[in-house]
Amino acid sequence: MEPKPLLVELQWVHPCFCIDSVEHVHEGRISLVSPLAHGKGFATGLYEIESGESVDGFVRELKRQERVKQVVVTEKAENKALVYLRSKPDSLLIETIAKTGCVPLEPSLTKGGMDSCAVYAPSEQELRELYSTLKDNYEVKLVSKKYLRPGEGKAAAYLGLKELLQLKSLTARLSPRQMEVFSYAARKGYFENPKRTDIGEIAGNLGLKPATASEHLRKVQAKVMPFVAELMQNLR
Repeated sequence: MEPKPLLVELQWVHPCFCIDSVEHVHEGRISLVSPLAHGKGFATGLYEIESGESVDGFVRELKRQERVKQVVVTEKAENKALVYLRSKPDSLLIETIAKTGCVPLEPSLTKGGMDSCAVYAPSEQELRELYSTLKDNYEVKLVSKKYLRPGEGKAAAYLGLKELLQLKSLTARLSPRQMEVFSYAARKGYFENPKRTDIGEIAGNLGLKPATASEHLRKVQAKVMPFVAELMQNLR
């Protein structure tokens, strides 16, 4: 019988510069958004970092990490930045995953005190070996597991370079005020069900009229939702 490949989502807690940095940043998250390059004893990649406050504090936290060699900010907004980062390879669990024959799919994400990543396993045997390897040294949780079949779309939780560039282009077309209102609404739970805030509260906290805040959100959704719909269709 042919081995059945799988796509799994893992969450883990282990000592690493990503988790330690996020724990010291208000509403912090860090995501690896490029493949890792290796050379001269370091793993190098591009990371997107985000904070509920100024992102400068997050950059300082990364620079103080013992396993981090270099942090260079390449793009920055008030609470988000793209950074070029060099670190010791053994500080990243995805390096351990790769050694088992399974394939970690970027971007990995660190949020809420733990890492998560989608992982391709060639078969159940490799998945069992991976889990056995990790659970002996780390706190690991298998969040989801899906068998893959030929002809299926892209792996869930994985954005290719094309989609990443499309998303970056889309974000650039949003005005600073649109981005501010949209980000604030998302953080405060406006898009949750049930909503944790309303348009009046959003407008009041941002110094806008409710009609103006509502118009900003409508324009953002008109630009974003077609991209999201197409992306979701490709992931099915």
